[in-house]
Amino acid sequence: MTTPSPITIAKKAWSYWSDGHFDGVPCNPAECVTHGETLSKAKYAFYQDLIDLGWGIDFMEVCREFSFRRYPDKDLVRLPSAPVLDQLTDKQRHIIGHANGNSGREPGYRDYYCTSDGDADCERLVDLSLMQRGSFVVSSKTSRYYLLTEDGALAALSEAEIPRDRAESILEPWVSPLVNQEGFLSLDAIKACPEIKHHFQGMSCRIYSSQWGYYWRANASGYGRKEEAGIYSFEDALSHSHHCGPEKGIWYEFITGAKA
Repeated sequence: MTTPSPITIAKKAWSYWSDGHFDGVPCNPAECVTHGETLSKAKYAFYQDLIDLGWGIDFMEVCREFSFRRYPDKDLVRLPSAPVLDQLTDKQRHIIGHANGNSGREPGYRDYYCTSDGDADCERLVDLSLMQRGSFVVSSKTSRYYLLTEDGALAALSEAEIPRDRAESILEPWVSPLVNQEGFLSLDAIKACPEIKHHFQGMSCRIYSSQWGYYWRANASGYGRKEEAGIYSFEDALSHSHHCGPEKGIWYEFITGAKA
């Protein structure tokens, strides 16, 4: 039985070439591709590219003068989502995607995000080792560049559309262990596999909500930044938060050497 591929196709690729007189239009079928959900849409996308480049050509001429052939290796695909993304708010996911250039034609061509120094969302991404602090903007000492780490870039790529051959070269199974490398365990994981909670008895932790991007204060009395977070025994943390639904994005951040 064949194991299903973890990669999903976003847009199919077709190579194109022409035996006509289109000097200036690259027509190497081994390199030149256009993308679309269907062949018709791929042809139209190619036509739009030619128009943008200043070619005076109509769509029917493209269909008549160019040949197209499926090129699966160049399909635009999506990787499985990196588990760390579940710990991020929508805004934080947007930040790493923007920093990585996910909306451009070649995601990964950039790696920075510029905002106010000390921005809470970027500092959270720094805490998760997805970004690192870069230099201040030359014209302003209150703005700073935040740079994607290698882990941050890979996490961002998992939400981008990238060529299949590139995806397969970097794909590693996004397997989420009981506790990830940053010391987090999700409530969803506990509900899916209740017996794992016994591994964490007697440990101390903070409670984090990825819905809001903040930690629970002591005695479950509202939200605050990390420095304002309450320290709970794992048993108390679970008791306080077990009723929460998946929309809350509850995670337990374990603390070595701390006591509740």
